[in-house]
Amino acid sequence: MIASSGLMNLAFLGVAVVVSLVGVTILWLVRRKPRSMEAGMRAFTRELEALAPPDATASRPEAHVDNVAPAPIRPVRQRSGGRQTGHPRRGQRSRAGAPVDRDGTPPRRPQE
Repeated sequence: MIASSGLMNLAFLGVAVVVSLVGVTILWLVRRKPRSMEAGMRAFTRELEALAPPDATASRPEAHVDNVAPAPIRPVRQRSGGRQTGHPRRGQRSRAGAPVDRDGTPPRRPQE
């Protein structure tokens, strides 16, 4: 029994190694760079086209950077912490520094 389980383990290991080697060989064949003269010329042409300036007669908007209109200027919203106009809210202080109610009067104190 022990010998047969040891052989099964070795057989499983051998299958795993063979499958791995086949996968690595396929990946290497797919990923390798072609070494022919034509492949080198095609790669050089692709690099030249990538570095070439955009065509002046192209109708693409990104080719005409000088013809871009500026974005409209919009007013900036003021934050709530800025200068207040009108009456302060309840619990806030008046311009004199005293706390005020909604109607601008000092808050009432509860009677004891």
